[in-house]
Amino acid sequence: MAKKVIRLTKEELHNLITEATNQALLEIDGKTYSRVHNATIQAQKDLLNNIPNSPQGRSNMDVIERGIDLDPRAADSLITPFKTKYLFHCQNLRGAAAITIFDLKQLYELTPQKAILKGDITFNNEPLYGSIIVNLQTNQVQYNYKGKYPHYTLTIDLSKKQLWDELVGELQLSVQSRTV
Repeated sequence: MAKKVIRLTKEELHNLITEATNQALLEIDGKTYSRVHNATIQAQKDLLNNIPNSPQGRSNMDVIERGIDLDPRAADSLITPFKTKYLFHCQNLRGAAAITIFDLKQLYELTPQKAILKGDITFNNEPLYGSIIVNLQTNQVQYNYKGKYPHYTLTIDLSKKQLWDELVGELQLSVQSRTV
């Protein structure tokens, strides 16, 4: 079998290594977030069943406290590569075209059904408070103003679609990695 020689510039090699490393770290972050969740839920179940210590010999209360402490950091680590501004298209209440710019800052909630993302939101050049809700089964995205109606269904702009799809994929992977 003949060996093939591949010639890469220093920059191409650097990019290749960076891409592979970033992907591996991203998978680790998603699994870390799942492990924190799994350990905390299991410790809660054990305490409800009068099992004071985890199989590793740690107090289940310590596991829960550590999980509470680690959860925000693990969630932040999961979304860090995706913290940027996203452009969405939607319609306002009168049915006219509208633009929503979402600057991702925080993963607020992650369940098997949905992810709630917090950040700076600009709706038709007006800064607003609210959240972005991603339905993890249908990939539908909605802007939710202060937790109340109306909900605006959002469509990601093609310029950020690949990055957005990667973010949603990581959120789905993290949910699927949960065993409890």
